[in-house]
Amino acid sequence: MRHPTIAFFIALALAACGSPKMTREDMESWDGKSFRQLVEAWGVPDRQQTFEGKRYYFWSFHGTQGSVSVPDVEGSSPALGKGTGYHTESTRAFCDRTAQVNDSGVVEHVTWDGNSCQRYRHRD
Repeated sequence: MRHPTIAFFIALALAACGSPKMTREDMESWDGKSFRQLVEAWGVPDRQQTFEGKRYYFWSFHGTQGSVSVPDVEGSSPALGKGTGYHTESTRAFCDRTAQVNDSGVVEHVTWDGNSCQRYRHRD
């Protein structure tokens, strides 16, 4: 590998992320809980929709997850710190969540997409 340092930082970043199994368990922890509890934990939904008689609520988080050192590559656009061999770039973090809630106000199912969803577990 040309840049063993890059491999190290990638491995370190992946180790810091929650596993897909952990995230699935985190989201499943909301099944059967009240919608009120969900809102208390996640805040007011960004939007809501009714489809075929079912209610869906949507939350979206987009931000940064930290930064990594990236080797300078010839021919790329200028960036702060370039010319030193490495420069720093922010990594993007996001978590889009959808909760299906029944007429009694109980969460039936939560789906998600993202690389920063591990902090949305139900806390008893």
